[in-house]
Amino acid sequence: MDDWWGYSNQHGWVVLDRSLPCNQPGKKGDLIFFRWQDLTTFSIEQKAWQAPFIVYAPNYISEFPSGQKAEELESLRARWSEIKAKATREAEERLMTIVRKQAAANRQRFLKHIGKAEGNDSAPSANKPHRIANCYSCKSKLDNSKTPECTACGWIVCNCGACGCDFQH
Repeated sequence: MDDWWGYSNQHGWVVLDRSLPCNQPGKKGDLIFFRWQDLTTFSIEQKAWQAPFIVYAPNYISEFPSGQKAEELESLRARWSEIKAKATREAEERLMTIVRKQAAANRQRFLKHIGKAEGNDSAPSANKPHRIANCYSCKSKLDNSKTPECTACGWIVCNCGACGCDFQH
């Protein structure tokens, strides 16, 4: 899938890496962009991904008839393959941080909903028998090597916050 290139007055040249799951069409949540000016990533809400905040690169360079911006863009694109691996790793780390924070907030809401003050979840561990399941609440795939287990019910805790403590047969 092609990467999306744009220009922002705040961030300069930016790239939306479509290989990241959060940046694929139809996904909800924040988008993660690579910023050329300092070789870092930043995230924005999808609704902010529009002009004038970020302008599609061909539209931006068309405003400069001298061709200078087009040459600048082509130079960056030529270097993109060298830098993309680092940018992708950083973006994936940023995405995991966002997911963990959202999962923690979801867990607190779930526990409050079922009347528990707090959960005592065990950390993911390679020492436990590997289990894969589906969340009864949101139907997401669960993996106890990546997400915690609830010590009260023993179920894998989902990013939506649910565990087996509230499961109704």
